[in-house]
Amino acid sequence: MIKYILLVIVLTTTLPAQITRDFTFKDNSTNEDGFIVERKVDGGEYMQFLTLQADVAAFSDGDIPVNSVVMWRVKAYNEFGDSGFTNTVSVITMIPVSPTELVVLKKNPVARYFQMRKYRRHIRRTQQT
Repeated sequence: MIKYILLVIVLTTTLPAQITRDFTFKDNSTNEDGFIVERKVDGGEYMQFLTLQADVAAFSDGDIPVNSVVMWRVKAYNEFGDSGFTNTVSVITMIPVSPTELVVLKKNPVARYFQMRKYRRHIRRTQQT
């Protein structure tokens, strides 16, 4: 009598709800009152993200959504108006797709044959429905 065990492992993981990134830029202005940082998510509109004080050339974004494309740009401002924007910087946060079910096959070739046969029948039935 041949005995075999079909072992199905379901993998789960906890993905972060958001991702944090730190950014720096070069402060070329000498008379700014501060900086305006704008952000856009997934091709939407640029929205003001935050305002920085004069001579502060770094910021963090701790709310970058997973599975999205996020872009930032910065401009200086003072009492006379705004500068042009910096170049944009982008972050793509794609979580790779991983298998949800893995089948572990025994080393015994006869048991493996019956195990694969049963698994293939299951797949065919699933695809037909």
